[in-house]
This record gives sequence, structure tokens and C-alpha cells, in this order.
Amino acid sequence: MLENILNHNLRNNIFLPGVYLVIGQMIATVVSAELEDLCEYHGLSLSDTFRIIRNWLIPLLTLSILVSKVWSSFFLLSKIINTLLWIAIINTGLSLVDEILFISASRNSWRGRVPRVAVELCRGALIVIGFLIVLAIVWGIDVAGISISLGVGTLAVGLALQDTLSNIFSGIIILLARPFDEGDYISIENVVGEVFEIGWRSVKIMDSEGRKFIIPHQKVAQSIIKKFEK
Repeated sequence: MLENILNHNLRNNIFLPGVYLVIGQMIATVVSAELEDLCEYHGLSLSDTFRIIRNWLIPLLTLSILVSKVWSSFFLLSKIINTLLWIAIINTGLSLVDEILFISASRNSWRGRVPRVAVELCRGALIVIGFLIVLAIVWGIDVAGISISLGVGTLAVGLALQDTLSNIFSGIIILLARPFDEGDYISIENVVGEVFEIGWRSVKIMDSEGRKFIIPHQKVAQSIIKKFEK
């Protein structure tokens, strides 16, 4: 069987393009490895992305092209490899966006103020979208019904967690606007004290008597904030 496949490939001029493809993969692997080492040497945050490209994206892309050209009759194998390839593409894109926008961001920038939970929620949403794209493009599945079901499920979860989500989004606005920082002396909701922690759901304040107060971000966003100079 292997001899028949090779003879078929040679008759259709597939062997030489396959050799060129393997050589191209080797060159791309070496280049991505050099870029990864260069980023690590200079302390850049893109080293993880180049590692994913080298270990996953390039081999799967090469394998996908070879399967489509050489073993096109193996329908299920081609679908599985293309699915893995799309997963690698999505993972590479998420890693690139995460490292460019957030990992390398300074603490005082708006990117550094975005809570990690918000980043993970966006990441999860993009993964779901990528999953639907894979089902539609690779497997040819009509995702309209799945999208409607996910939309209804998301709406139900949103209604059930309305207060929690309101606190989270209010916290994102507060962290981006930064009306006060940890260590500031402020007054919120008749509570006067020093801010010792700004979380993703609440602000924690300690008054002059050592009492600790936890105020949800939703309350903070709706209140008049007085900030005192030290």
C-alpha cells in the first residue's frame, strides 16, 4: 500500500513539493526557535508565543498540508488534524494578544489595571467563538442552533449572577478610571478610612479604629467618593 501511495505521489508531482514543505518546516522551526531565544535574552514577553508556534503551529500546518496532498482520501484524519491546527492558531492568537496587551503592561497603565478575571472572561468568550468556527469550517456543522442555545444559556446565567456581574463590571470601570489607589484615605458610604485592597469585586477599607469594611464595587460606583489628602 505504501508503495502504491509513493508511486501515485511521484506520478502527480507531489513528492518534490512534499520535500520542499519539510525543508520549509525545518527553516521555520529554526527561525521561530531563534526568535524565542532572542525574546528570552532581551526579556521580551513574546517568547511563549514563539514557543507555541515552533512546537505546535508549524508541525500541525505542515502535517495538514501533507495530509491534504498525499492522503486526501483519509477524510477523518484530515478533519482531526485541521481541528488541531485551528486550536493551535487560536491558542497562538490568544497568547499573542495576552502578551502584547497585558503581560508586558506597566501597573500604572490602563492595561495593567484590567483585572485578570476580566481578561480570563474575554479569553473564554474567544475560545467559545473559536470552537464554533472550527465546527463550522472544519466539520461543516450548522452552528446556528448551538449559538442560540449558548445565547439562551448565557442569558440565564447572566440573570442568575446579575449582582455579581454588576460588581465585576463596576470594578473594571473603577480599576480603569482609578479614582483612588491603595493607601489613599477616602470616604464612601459613610465609611472613612484607608484603602488597603482593591479587588475585582469589592473595595476594602480600614478605619482609624482598625475596623475593616468591604464595600461592593456597585455601591462604590453609585456613591460620592471623598478623597482626603494625607
